[in-house]
Formats: sequence, structure tokens, C-alpha cells
Amino acid sequence: MKERRETIIAWLVILGLVALMLVRAALAFRMYGDRPRTWQYRTAPYIPAETYASTQPAPRGAAPKQVTLPPSPAKPKEKAK
Repeated sequence: MKERRETIIAWLVILGLVALMLVRAALAFRMYGDRPRTWQYRTAPYIPAETYASTQPAPRGAAPKQVTLPPSPAKPKEKAK
């Protein structure tokens, strides 16, 4: 009997959530409706991507010096218990 009651309560919770979603959707449709489109989006013109690297030749001469990073600080050792 207890198992049947828990099953009924679970189904009531599920049906309640479904009803809540349907009411919310109906309310949103009621507020906004099925309005005609009022904006005018046009297609964007084709603009080829341009970057400095793609439009300018690579600089000549010596390459810049590489930076070496210092070693990371050592983590403090944990004390053995």
C-alpha cells in the first residue's frame, strides 16, 4: 500500500511539472502572440578577412631573442604525520 501511494505521489509531481510548463508556455504565447516580423535583416556584404600578417610581408633581419622563463618555485614539503 505504501509503495502504491509513493508511486501515485511521484506521478502527481511529474504531471504537476508538465502542467506548469504548459501553463508557462501558454502564458508566454498569450503575452507575445504570433506577431508578424517587424525587423529587416539584410545579408552582410562579403568582407574578406584582413590581418597584418596576411597583408604585409614578413619582416627581414634577425629573429627576436627568445625569453627563458625562470624555474617555478618549489612547493613546500608536507610534514609527515
